[in-house]
Amino acid sequence: MNGGRTLVRFPHIQVVDASAGSGKTWRLAQRFIHLLFTSNLRNILAITFTNKAANEMKERILEWLKRAALGDREMIENIKQSDNLGAVSGLSEKLIQQKSEEKIFEILHDYLNFNVSTIDSFLNSIALSSSMDIGLPPGYEITTNPSPYIKYVVDLMLSGVGKDVHKHTELFDEFLNSFLTLEESRSWQPKNSILEKVEMLRSRENMMGMRFEEFQGNLVDKNLLFNLLEKEKKKVTNKRMLKAIENTISTRNIEKMGNWVEELSPFVRKKIDDFFYAGASRRFNPYIAILSRVRSELEEIKKRKRVVFIDEISIRIGEFLQREGIVPEIYFMLGDVIFHYLIDEFQDTNRVQWSNLKPLIENSLSQGGSLFYVGDRKQALFRFRGGDIELFDRVKEDFPSVERAQPVILKENYRSKRNIVEFNNRIFAPDNLKKLGGLKDLKIAEIYENCRQNVARKENPEGGYVLVKKIPGKTNEETGENLRKELILKLQEITAGHRFEEIAILVEENEDVRTITNWLVESGYPAASDVTMDLRKNSWVIEIINFIKFLNSPDDDLSFAAFITGDIFCWSAGISREKIFSFLQDCRNRKTMLYILFREKFPGIWKDYIEPFFQKTGFLPLYDLVFEIFKVYRIFDRIPENEGFFMRLLEIIKEREDSGENSLQSFLDYLEQEEKEVFQIVLPEHTDAIRISTIHKAKGLSFPVVIACFLAKPRIKNEFIEKDKDRLFLKYITKGGHYPFSNRLRVIYDRESEQCVIDALNSFYVALTRAEDELYIFVAENCGPASILLQEEEVGEVVATIQEKKKEYPEKKISEKPLRVEESLISRELSGQVQLASPHWSTKLCREKIEIETFVNKQRRRIIERGTFIHYVLSGIKKIEGDTERIVEERTMQAALEKRYGGDVKEIIKILSNILKIKEVREWFFCEGDNEKEVCLPEYVEGKSGIRRIDRYAVMGDRILVIEYKTGEDRGTSEMHRQQIAEYIELVKKIYPDKKIEGYLLYMDEQRIVKC
Repeated sequence: MNGGRTLVRFPHIQVVDASAGSGKTWRLAQRFIHLLFTSNLRNILAITFTNKAANEMKERILEWLKRAALGDREMIENIKQSDNLGAVSGLSEKLIQQKSEEKIFEILHDYLNFNVSTIDSFLNSIALSSSMDIGLPPGYEITTNPSPYIKYVVDLMLSGVGKDVHKHTELFDEFLNSFLTLEESRSWQPKNSILEKVEMLRSRENMMGMRFEEFQGNLVDKNLLFNLLEKEKKKVTNKRMLKAIENTISTRNIEKMGNWVEELSPFVRKKIDDFFYAGASRRFNPYIAILSRVRSELEEIKKRKRVVFIDEISIRIGEFLQREGIVPEIYFMLGDVIFHYLIDEFQDTNRVQWSNLKPLIENSLSQGGSLFYVGDRKQALFRFRGGDIELFDRVKEDFPSVERAQPVILKENYRSKRNIVEFNNRIFAPDNLKKLGGLKDLKIAEIYENCRQNVARKENPEGGYVLVKKIPGKTNEETGENLRKELILKLQEITAGHRFEEIAILVEENEDVRTITNWLVESGYPAASDVTMDLRKNSWVIEIINFIKFLNSPDDDLSFAAFITGDIFCWSAGISREKIFSFLQDCRNRKTMLYILFREKFPGIWKDYIEPFFQKTGFLPLYDLVFEIFKVYRIFDRIPENEGFFMRLLEIIKEREDSGENSLQSFLDYLEQEEKEVFQIVLPEHTDAIRISTIHKAKGLSFPVVIACFLAKPRIKNEFIEKDKDRLFLKYITKGGHYPFSNRLRVIYDRESEQCVIDALNSFYVALTRAEDELYIFVAENCGPASILLQEEEVGEVVATIQEKKKEYPEKKISEKPLRVEESLISRELSGQVQLASPHWSTKLCREKIEIETFVNKQRRRIIERGTFIHYVLSGIKKIEGDTERIVEERTMQAALEKRYGGDVKEIIKILSNILKIKEVREWFFCEGDNEKEVCLPEYVEGKSGIRRIDRYAVMGDRILVIEYKTGEDRGTSEMHRQQIAEYIELVKKIYPDKKIEGYLLYMDEQRIVKC
């Protein structure tokens, strides 16, 4: 039960029940290494749920082996722990160290067989190797997004509707009739509703490995029911029941019987049950008919285009295994190589995936292999993707010939402080879970029986803080407004002792993510969420997209107006937004297209900033066109902190071109239709911003401070899925209209209701177990398990406050005005925020010219590189405010990173810190100044042309200082330096004749100032 040292015998199955924060990844890495010490690398396969988890596991394994190979005693001890394979028992530290070194070299020399991957990528590789066996077209292309193909099919079908007696007309008429009676929402775009339903049903099919079929049963004649009730009435003695029957017959409404149905004779009850069951089963038949027709048309298109949808691969393999009763040849090849399987997050595995893996695992067990799977049924959040927690226990039954090992239950919590762990122990204790009530048939007690944890955090385990706050509100709007006030108020307290990046706000719905992100942005807090990381919602990208829309359709006045009033255009063209708005005001009643009026009003701006692209549209590929826009408008120079968004936009355009889509219109359509994941920017690991995420996406993560918000009221849709052997049927069931009259429908409804409660409870558990130091819970009334389980917790500090002193961090600045969404992520107004922007790509295509003498003389080259680097460091210091040494150190480290400087950085920091201690030099940097000032004004200076670049250009009242930095020793070059300063002074005098111009030479290494 607790992972002792008793050695297991092969073959065997090992189950690890790992609660939140109990070291699940640690156990997987440990098991992999134990197997690696006793087997070859290629004999082991570890399967994870996400690519991120796969990469983390690889890193963990390599880190352990590396540290053990270097003699790290703590790591060697970690490898020794829980060794029930006999991998390291009896080995000395020296031998473990030697073995670790050998295995590192084995991995590096045979990295392709370092098999740690997601289950989807593993099954895709099987499909690729068995394409002929499972019926995939040769040379097929895998696409991750079937939506464009489904849209094409639906458009094709709709195009023929209403033309004579078209085969699709009746089909869509029936769908619309059902849609208008069944759906709560009403849409003027029925096509969008059809697409949504088809994609949802198709997704369910692929997850469950079965197909939806229309219900073919006959409806019971309603008149027959009334005739039966007339006969039944003669036997009834209860006056109230008699009145219910008479009311039912007179109104011709069976639902008027209510609960009296249970008192009718079995035969009549059966007929009423059949009536409601058939009615509920046939209501969605038009939906299934559309799905079947779309599915059929899709197959033809996929064959013609040799395309395979990635979400169908698992079901293709599963259908082949069931249909043929044999396995593809690749299974035999894998069976001869892989003997040990490790599976992570097993509670989220679906039945289709498991049925495809099962033959391989069965083969490995028959040859003395093993299965090791880890999971936590309390964290099963992906039932909507087909995750089946029943597999967690049932797997052991699938291999009766293998001795069942007792599950290892991990009871330690290495993540949270004591008060948080004890709070969660109390909330999820069996007695508290009984408050959910009416759920005796659920497996909640079994799922949460091992929920209690012990504190095992190594660093600072004591203390911790939990606060529960009830959010009142009679309406959703009132509740939301009350939450906004409480949240912003609490953030003011929290941010006084924590960096922004240490705080996470977790919510249940994507809509809540958008809402809270906007609240934080409006309040000036830097926020990171799907909203801020979606390039389509980035205001700078939106300006570019508006320009593309105009170029695609010049009569689109709205897009043109949106572009010319944006920051990008106004900055570049040097025109004020007020002037643009004034122009638009004058054009209100003009019939001419807006761009023509703009061209007449501002011919110079049009010629420089719009006409080049206007003329090239249709001739240049979209990628080249957009890159030219970036170049002319100096996007990367003006908005370096948003470079990631613009680069991702270019990547998406390139991907579309590679797939044959190169027109502006097709790209604009793609922006509207594609799933949002494609447009997400990966957030840097250490971005100082508050995270806002759904609970599902926060699973597996932890944060020092967690704010969990529970607002959604549980609501069950009227769509229910019934499995019948290898078929699926869609039922329409309402609590009042169907539930009382059919036992079969009641069973389906109750089962789904119970599963929804488990889903909500698991989501609640995951949210409460993400916190390391502080946990804040905001809960609305009647929002499911959260409000029920917390109902007796007093409002306020339910656990003692943190015992240790809060961490001290530099004061953070909150923007006094609302930020752009992207500015909230990396705000240019936040002090101390290091901005790292990559050099422009074109600078990497050529090398800087180097004189022959410099190239041959390495010492000379190093001196020049050092001097150039010092100049670059100082060019980034505009004005010193605060700790000089800290500013110098941060700027130097940043510059070293940007320029990849390989010299002595500490020496540079010391030199610059000493220089800035000189009183006169400090004065230069405590006033407003500019660095690398370019002077290129031949119209002012007769006989002078070209660019002159001044190192430091400072304004001090009526004086202007011109400063040049020099490094190295003064070897007779001082006169040349003086002439250089004199030329700069002459240039600046022509620009500022009323100012006193002073010139200085600053010799860095000598710490000497020369006034010229």
